[in-house]
Amino acid sequence: MGENTLSELALADKSKASQAVEKLTKPAIWLFAATILGRLLGFVRESTLAAFFGVGPEVDAFIMAQTVTFILFSFLGTSIGTAGIPVLSVLYADKKVDVFRNVSLSLLHIVLLVLGVFAFVGYWIAPFLIHTIAPGFTEHQSELAIHLTRIMMPVTVFLGLSGWATAVLQSQSKFGYSALSNIPNNGVVIVGMFAAGFLGGIEWVTLCYVFGVAAQFAIQLPGLRQIRYKWNLNLKDADFMKILRMAPSTIATGLGTQINVVVDRFFSSGLMVGSVAALGYGQRIFSLFIGIVQMPILMVLFPKLSEHVGLNKDEEFKELIRKGLGILSFFMIPISAVLMFLAIPFTQILFERGAFDQAATVITASIVCFYALGLPFLSWKEFLLRTFYAMKDSRTPVINTSLLVSINITLNAISVPFFGVKGLALSTSISEIISFLVLYNILRRKIYKKTGKRMQLFPFMKSVISVIAMGGVMYVMCGMLGVNLLAISMDSKLVLTGETMLVLAAAALTYLSVALLLKSSEMLFCLKTITKMLSNQKRIFLPPKKVNKGWGE
Repeated sequence: MGENTLSELALADKSKASQAVEKLTKPAIWLFAATILGRLLGFVRESTLAAFFGVGPEVDAFIMAQTVTFILFSFLGTSIGTAGIPVLSVLYADKKVDVFRNVSLSLLHIVLLVLGVFAFVGYWIAPFLIHTIAPGFTEHQSELAIHLTRIMMPVTVFLGLSGWATAVLQSQSKFGYSALSNIPNNGVVIVGMFAAGFLGGIEWVTLCYVFGVAAQFAIQLPGLRQIRYKWNLNLKDADFMKILRMAPSTIATGLGTQINVVVDRFFSSGLMVGSVAALGYGQRIFSLFIGIVQMPILMVLFPKLSEHVGLNKDEEFKELIRKGLGILSFFMIPISAVLMFLAIPFTQILFERGAFDQAATVITASIVCFYALGLPFLSWKEFLLRTFYAMKDSRTPVINTSLLVSINITLNAISVPFFGVKGLALSTSISEIISFLVLYNILRRKIYKKTGKRMQLFPFMKSVISVIAMGGVMYVMCGMLGVNLLAISMDSKLVLTGETMLVLAAAALTYLSVALLLKSSEMLFCLKTITKMLSNQKRIFLPPKKVNKGWGE
C-alpha cells in the first residue's frame, strides 16, 4: 500500500473521529447548561450551610457522615456506570433490544440486593466507622457524627439506583436526565438548610439530604420507560457476566478514590477545629469546575469509546483519545490557572458571610489553590481510566489507583506537619500528576503493541501558551482594579464580584484570542460547532424561503 493511500486513510480516520465528537458536542453543550444550573444550586446549598453553621463542629460531623455513606456507595454504586456502559452501549449500538433490557434489569437487582445489605450493616457499624475515620473528634462530635451517619444510610441505596439509571440512559446516548438530577437534589437540601437554620439542629439538613438523593434517582425514571420492569436476574447471561467480571476492578478504583478522601479527612480531623469543614468547602470550589466541564465531556465520550472498541474501529478509537485529551486541555488548563489566581476572591464571594469569617476564607482559599494545581492532570487521568475500561482492561486502573493511594498517604504524612490542612490538597495534586503520567505511558505502549503505530502526543502546548498570556493580563487587570490576590479584600461583596467578573472577562477574551491566533485545533473546533448550532437555531426560527416555480413545474 502506497504512502498516499496510508495518508488518505489516516485523514479519513481523523475525519471520522472529528465527526463522532461533533455529533456528541450538542448533547455536551446541553449537559454543560444543565450541570451549571445544578452546580449553581449546589453552591447556594454550600453557601447556606456556611452562613448558618460556618466551619464549626456540627459541619465537621455532617461532612464526616457524608464521607461514611460515600465509602459504602463506592463499593458498588460508582462501579455501575464504569462497568456497565462498555457492555450496554455496544448492545444498544447493535440493536439487541431484548438483551439490553434483560441485562439492565439484572444489574438493577444486583444493585438493590448488595447495597441494601451494605446499608443495613452500615447502620450497625456506624460507631466503628466514625471512630476509625475521625479519631481526633471530641466525644460530642463523634456521637453527633454517628447519629447523622445512621440517618444518612439510605443514601447508599439511592445513590446506587441513581448510578444504575445513569448507566442505562447514557448507554442510549440520553444524557439530559442524569445532568438534571442534581437540580432537585440541591433544591431539597437547600430547603432543609433553611429549616435547620431557623428551627435549629443539623438533623434537618441530613434528612433533606436523604430526600434530595432520592429525588436525584426519581427524576431519571421518565427516561427509563422503555425498560419495562420485570423480575430478572440471569447470572448465566454472557453479557451480564462481562459486567460482573469488570465490577471488582471498577469497585476497587472507586474505593481507591474514596480512600483518598477518607485519608484526607483522617489527617484533617486531628488538626484545629474546622479543618474538616475548610477542606470540604475547598473541595466544593474545586469540584464545581470538574462537574461543569470535565464530567459532561467524559459522559459523552465514554460510550463512544466503548462503541469504537466493541466494533473494532482501532484508528477512530485512537484519534478519539487524542481529541478527548485535547478538548480537556483546552478547558481545564485555563480553569486551573484562574482558580490559582483568584482563589481568595472566589472564596470570599461564594462563602464569606455569617459564621464563615475571614480566617476561614484564607484557609479555604489556600486549599483551593493547591487543589487547582492538579486539576488538568486529574481530568486527563479520569479520561484515561475510562479509556482502559472501554478496552476491557480492568487490571491497569486498579494498579494505577493503588499507586495513587500509596503516594497520597505518604505525601500526607510528610506534608501535614509542615503545611497543615493545605498539605492535604498539595499531596492530592502531586499524586494526580504522577498517576496521570504513569497511566498515559502505559496507554501509549498498549496502543503501539495493538496497532503497530505510536499514538501522537495530545495537543496542549497552545493552551499553555494562551494561559501564560492570560495570566499576564489578569495580573495587570487586578493591579488596575485593586483586586488583592494575596489578602482579603475590604470592598463590599457587590464591588468585589464586579471587579472579579471584569478580570474573568479580560482573561477569557485574552485566552480565546491567543488560542485563535495560534490556530488551536480545539478552539477552531469549538467555533465551528457553535456556528453550526447557531445556524441550526436560526433555521428553526426563520420562515422558510419561498420558491418561485416556473409554468411547467
